[in-house]
Amino acid sequence: MSHKVFIENFWETEQENILYVFMPFDKSFDEKYKIIEEAAKIVGFNGKAAERVDKTVQADQIYMKIIHKIANSKMLLFDLSDDPEVPCGCKKHANSNVIWEFGVALSIREQQDIIIIREKSKSELPFNIRQILRKEYNQIEFTKEWLAEILKNALEAQKWYKSKRVSTIAQSLDPFSIQLIQERGRFPVGNSHFGFNQINTDAKISVSKLIDLGMLKFNWAINDENSSPEYSYDWTPFGRAVMEHKGIIPWTLKEFQTKRPEDYQKLVQQRKEYQ
Repeated sequence: MSHKVFIENFWETEQENILYVFMPFDKSFDEKYKIIEEAAKIVGFNGKAAERVDKTVQADQIYMKIIHKIANSKMLLFDLSDDPEVPCGCKKHANSNVIWEFGVALSIREQQDIIIIREKSKSELPFNIRQILRKEYNQIEFTKEWLAEILKNALEAQKWYKSKRVSTIAQSLDPFSIQLIQERGRFPVGNSHFGFNQINTDAKISVSKLIDLGMLKFNWAINDENSSPEYSYDWTPFGRAVMEHKGIIPWTLKEFQTKRPEDYQKLVQQRKEYQ
């Protein structure tokens, strides 16, 4: 899959706060998956916390869901343990589908977004992935506490603003985009949206590019049939990560009031008008 196809079709600018799990469908892995779910909840993943693909879904839908989850889940966990469905007499090996999914993940995600676990075995992983760091365990060691500690350490090491994708986008920005970031990028989260008429002509040139890059999102609304559409722009989590990469950190609300009082008062007035 080319990066162009990936960016255009699968990558989103807000990650789902879930741990997506890749393991064989065999029933012997069901209990292990329950432990993974419990560990994911302990460290703060949202909702169901951990997910894995449903084997009852049609093949083409499974493929699309897998690519989407690889691209947009906060963290990925691959169990490369020996596949219990390998026919008797054949050499034991990890599940082929999981290895394929692992390869896709390595091509489009940072390595710190990926956790590999494997039950101890005399068999070896394929040569190309044998040297990649993994956590090996036996059945007694595999507990929610053991895995929660691994997840906790991985989350602490996972910094989106340090990723290659972020640094590449940061280096691609034009002067007008940087000017808009300088003008609006430090406004506090929740207070950073702006209208098209609130920015200068040069900055307007770069709005579409920043939307295409995933740094800005566009919102619009029509309150009733007699009113004109309302438009606004705001920074995405990815946009914030690009700014953090360059050392631009959002102000607190108090800093916003102190450093940009006129903009703060305009925002207060707008909220009163639309309540």
